[in-house]
Amino acid sequence: MFRTIWTLGWIAALGAGGIWLALQPGRTSLQWMGYDIEIQTGLLIFGVVLFAIVFAWIYRLWLALKATPGIISRKLEARSQDQALQAVSYGLSAIAAGDAAQAEKQAGRARKLIRNDHGLVPLLAGMTARLKGDPVAAETAFRELLNTRETAFIGVRGLLQIALDRHQPDQALVLARQAVRMHPRQGWILRTLYTLELRQRNWNEAQDILARMGKVKAVDAAQGRADRAAMILARAMEAQTRGQADQSYLLAREAYDVAPNFLPAALFYIPFLIRRNERKGALRVIEKSWKAQPHPDLKAAWVKLAPEGSATPDKAYQWLEKLAAASPAHEDSHLMLAESALAQSLTGEARSHIDAAQLVRRSAKSCRLMAQLEEKTGHAHAAALCLEQSTSAAPDRVWVCRETGRIYPAWMPFAPPQNSFNSIVWDDPAQVRRMPTALSALPDSGDALQLIESHAA
Repeated sequence: MFRTIWTLGWIAALGAGGIWLALQPGRTSLQWMGYDIEIQTGLLIFGVVLFAIVFAWIYRLWLALKATPGIISRKLEARSQDQALQAVSYGLSAIAAGDAAQAEKQAGRARKLIRNDHGLVPLLAGMTARLKGDPVAAETAFRELLNTRETAFIGVRGLLQIALDRHQPDQALVLARQAVRMHPRQGWILRTLYTLELRQRNWNEAQDILARMGKVKAVDAAQGRADRAAMILARAMEAQTRGQADQSYLLAREAYDVAPNFLPAALFYIPFLIRRNERKGALRVIEKSWKAQPHPDLKAAWVKLAPEGSATPDKAYQWLEKLAAASPAHEDSHLMLAESALAQSLTGEARSHIDAAQLVRRSAKSCRLMAQLEEKTGHAHAAALCLEQSTSAAPDRVWVCRETGRIYPAWMPFAPPQNSFNSIVWDDPAQVRRMPTALSALPDSGDALQLIESHAA
């Protein structure tokens, strides 16, 4: 309506202007190509203006007709782009639902419709191939992502996961290093590379990556020190296996210095000190380690270093009391003294320490010691009850993997069969917290949209 009024107004104004010009006096004469032309000046001006307006309209019409194919093409391309993105969305939804056939169908549809996919179609194709269990097609799709700088990292990540799935550590290591170069501050990439370097026994490279993980807060300080000590300790154990005693000793000392509260390092270091007749140093390490985390091997080393004249039961008990003083409230300190008291038939002291230990934690060992005490004091029925209670009490501490709960006879750098590094701890197996592994896989179908969002960002 407004446009109609506007057009009629222009026509009326043009007509009024033409009439006004026609009424104005004056004439104009022209000589052109042998003709004498005389016309009223107002009409001439009106004609020129009218001609200019008509010419402008014709020119605009010509421009519009000329641009029409491009406009139609762009609209068709935009429509195709929308349909392609819709296909990608449907494909991601199908992946999230685990529908490989539908995901493959939508990936093919998107590839036909979209011209510049910015890596979305190869990404969808790669994830679909992984869902179908087709590593060859997945590898082809992820390699296609390497051709574009913006999508190269996603391609590397996908290829890295394929290499891990195929148990190709060398290829995975190359890809992980490439990923770190592209995103040097991403915690999950550093953790993945760290794990791969460890499994290849590349200790120096692993220590460098561990330091970088600490800088970006990908590992807490305490765990970082423990892992560093574990790497040095692993090298010390390797040197010992090769018969390099001096090198093993130096590495053992370094491991202990890095993390004095790391029990495996202390247990490996103490025998070296004893063999080198460094009694005071050994006793100092044992006391510090007992304060941090009591262990039967610490007690055995302490007894071995007892001063002359401590062979008598009362002297032996007093010697153990000095060790227990390093951690007097700990359950194992009470149980250690209870065992020694039982050996001397000091039933009162034994009962006192067993009761104190059970206030901390009612363990199978404390129940067995109480059974021995009851039997020694002539209470056979009570002893039987204590033995029965030991079967349901908290288990004794053992070397256990905090990731799998598997029990081992001793600490080792890698916990077979999954070979997680430094995951074996001295603890109650029932209380061990299951921890995720360091390897970070390509997001599963449920994380598809998150991966797309991170790519778009």
